[in-house]
Amino acid sequence: MKDEIETDFPHLPLGCSIVLERRAKEIIIANIKKATSSGLRKLVKKIQNFNNSYTLPLNLANLLKFESLDLVNVYKSKNTWDYLLREAGIKKDFITTGFEIQIGRMLGTTWLSTDSLSYFEKSFCIFKK
Repeated sequence: MKDEIETDFPHLPLGCSIVLERRAKEIIIANIKKATSSGLRKLVKKIQNFNNSYTLPLNLANLLKFESLDLVNVYKSKNTWDYLLREAGIKKDFITTGFEIQIGRMLGTTWLSTDSLSYFEKSFCIFKK
């Protein structure tokens, strides 16, 4: 939604338009950011409470299934599963490295929005190194 507002709603049906004043657009975008900024905190809370709610072991697949999440919910914060476990206090010995940050960015941006085979092939070449 934020992207649609910022780019003046390019995906509206033909003949339709929404025109916002600059200040209105700024306020709406700020409110969207404010409303969605707690996403990481909510996700970390779900991870922390998983074992209290379910008998299955905590792993990414079980979290997605039982909390009705998809990978976009997990990786949109541009963090990795290990990072989220550390933030939840479950994996205390995890140290964030530059590589870990790059992987988080890659998962949180390009992987979730592309269907380009060449991008995935290039990414897997990086992983093999």
